[in-house]
Amino acid sequence: MPQRQNLKPALADTLRALRNDVQSGATVPHGVKTVQPGEGLQLVPPEGGAEIFWDWETANSVEQRIQDGTALIAQAQATLAQTEQELQSAQDRIGRVAAGEIEKIDGHIIINGTVDLPALNVTGELSTAIVRALDVEARRGIFTEGLTAQDSTLLGTTVAEVINAGTVATRIMTSGLLQTTTAANRGVKIDNAGIRAWDDTGRQTVNLDGKSNYITGTFATAEKEQRVEIKSGGSIAAADFYGSGQTIDHLGVWHQADLGVDTVSKMISFNQTAQHANSPGVLMYPFRGEVALAGRWARESDTLKMFYIQNNNGMGEGMWADTVYTYATPFTTTYSLRFPFLSVETETGRECTVGIIEQTEKYLKLRIVNKSSGSTGKFIVRGVVFNANSQIYGRYW
Repeated sequence: MPQRQNLKPALADTLRALRNDVQSGATVPHGVKTVQPGEGLQLVPPEGGAEIFWDWETANSVEQRIQDGTALIAQAQATLAQTEQELQSAQDRIGRVAAGEIEKIDGHIIINGTVDLPALNVTGELSTAIVRALDVEARRGIFTEGLTAQDSTLLGTTVAEVINAGTVATRIMTSGLLQTTTAANRGVKIDNAGIRAWDDTGRQTVNLDGKSNYITGTFATAEKEQRVEIKSGGSIAAADFYGSGQTIDHLGVWHQADLGVDTVSKMISFNQTAQHANSPGVLMYPFRGEVALAGRWARESDTLKMFYIQNNNGMGEGMWADTVYTYATPFTTTYSLRFPFLSVETETGRECTVGIIEQTEKYLKLRIVNKSSGSTGKFIVRGVVFNANSQIYGRYW
């Protein structure tokens, strides 16, 4: 009968094992370990070597890493299979060449990077590559060789009967004819004869050929307000000068023909839509040889001065009086030669005279004498002084 044995470790042995575990500082994980966020597990071999550290993030992503690795392995296997197939195809072609099948291209081979073939199937991709490799002159030769007037090839030289384009941007354009319409005597046409334009009635209004140039119509330096306008119509050719934003007061210079002896050239300044009697200006009648002035003389200017002196008391028989008339603005003294003209009008019709005692650029000193045998009654002295240039420049004809 077998004897019963005590398999429990002795107490001393148990204490000794616990002491060794405490002194070694090592732990021996066994079983299933649950790792929470923020926790980790480090495995250290007793004899040194690579350490393994597992934390919550690592443990949580192991499954995804295994799936990624599996996918990479599958992709590598597919690539290896394709490579093996291509190697087999290349080996077949090498075998065909070695077997003498090269006669399928009539014995022609590739030499020094060129192809010497009597026939070649050129794809669109190959054509594009060839054109890109050529310089501009070579491209021009390829794309324009043998063109007719009905062809339209757009490289270097374009030969086309008709091109219908919405927008064309170019640096240089050479053309036999540019026109806005194909209709005769309409629109604008540019050719070797120059630039020509017609209105809606077929009347030519523009001709610029370098010899006989003209543009008809109205020309202005601005659309409105301050501007200069040049225009013609009927028998009148005119230029109007507007010096401000006003469109009424301005200066007009024009010539009105076809009036016989009344043909006139005018330079008029007026403040209405049309010239009127009070508009000042100069009128010249070429057939008459006359010059006329329109408007009224200014009383004070550097050219002339006008004045009158009135005496309501009159002078008795044989009386005389001296008086001085001072100009509102003096005459200029540069090359000035003044010519005064004076007259006396008496209320009773008595004879009375006026003379000049002294004159300067600032005033006139006058003497008025009653030469009659009775009273003059009220009298008026009128005067005008013209200022002429004192220099003589000779004849002009």
